[in-house]
Amino acid sequence: MSAFADIDQLSRQRIWDGVAGRVIQGQRVTLAIVELEPGSAVPEHSHDNEQVGVCVAGSLSFRVGDEECELGRAPPGASSAARRMRSAPGQMARS
Repeated sequence: MSAFADIDQLSRQRIWDGVAGRVIQGQRVTLAIVELEPGSAVPEHSHDNEQVGVCVAGSLSFRVGDEECELGRAPPGASSAARRMRSAPGQMARS
């Protein structure tokens, strides 16, 4: 597979009802593009390794432990705000 493969060329794998993923597997890292149909849900589960996620389209309610928040993308011109949820400094990645 090319280092510059198109995501649409990756096989779409069903994970749960209404939830599918496309996986790019490296030697020491995995990137998963997870697609959720409207109204679908990812059941509670855990991983042995740390997980990082970015919401690139739409919005979703996301829970880690007892904390829950809504994640989404702000369209151009929309006002937005952020609030730090813990006592440690917060950071955001922006383009």
